[in-house]
Amino acid sequence: MRPYIFRLPEFLGELPDWIPVVGGTQVGGRPIFSYGVMLGISFLLGWLLSSFFVERFGYSRSRTNRLFLFAGVGAIVGARLLYFIASARGEFTVITFFQFQKGGLVAYGGFLGGLLASAVAALVMKEEWWGRSDAVAPALALGTGVTRLGCFLYGCDFGKQTGAGWSLNFPRWSNPATEAWIPGGSPAFSQHFHGTGTLSVISESVHPTQLLMSLNGILGFVVLMLVLPYRKFRGQILLLFLVYYGSTRFLVELLRGDKIRGTTTLGLPLSTSQFVSLLILLGVVPLWFWLARRDAKKVTSG
Repeated sequence: MRPYIFRLPEFLGELPDWIPVVGGTQVGGRPIFSYGVMLGISFLLGWLLSSFFVERFGYSRSRTNRLFLFAGVGAIVGARLLYFIASARGEFTVITFFQFQKGGLVAYGGFLGGLLASAVAALVMKEEWWGRSDAVAPALALGTGVTRLGCFLYGCDFGKQTGAGWSLNFPRWSNPATEAWIPGGSPAFSQHFHGTGTLSVISESVHPTQLLMSLNGILGFVVLMLVLPYRKFRGQILLLFLVYYGSTRFLVELLRGDKIRGTTTLGLPLSTSQFVSLLILLGVVPLWFWLARRDAKKVTSG
């Protein structure tokens, strides 16, 4: 596991104090996190794949790129907000919102934030959104597969303790040069041995849920690509992705062991992601019938 890819040169020093919010922030020596790199790769692959299908579906690539921009911003904001809602309710400020090294991003928040931002932008720009969403859905699935590799490299989103043959152990890493940004141990190690003074150098054996979710995203991409040529109405592929991801994510959460994700929601024995999964699955049903009827009426009237 490698929490960061490389470090920025020390000579970069700090940002000038006159810069709002981030003034005085140390840049020199700052690690470039593995998760951020994999997230960036997933955005790039998603944009390339989505652009290809957007043109195949007959939509303007340049106008769609504007929606992509809103979706990207909405995804980051949504992912960060849901992290605070689920894991750090008492710590939210404008400053801590941008301190990504002290927190994380929640995938569901990214999905919902990106979809909502692009849908609102499409409404304002008077662009067709549901058809474009089908072009983006396979990229969303592939993006989860790539991004979860970043979770594995950092060691977050780990599973429950297990003695199974496929289990993994995460290390106690210690690097004085990066301790200002990275705690002295992977999330699994820190949760298992926090404050115990252990001499162990690895965490307990846990389920490799990050790799399972990565495989799940790649498999979802394959499924959507196989179904895409046979779609019956606009929005069907996106809804299919939401059904697939919502149901599989609910099941994977049963193996998760990281307490920071939230283990109860509104008094229910459901993690935040399980609760959101149920809401999505309930919402997809009426949307499926509404969109199918809408396009059928257009075909009939045409």
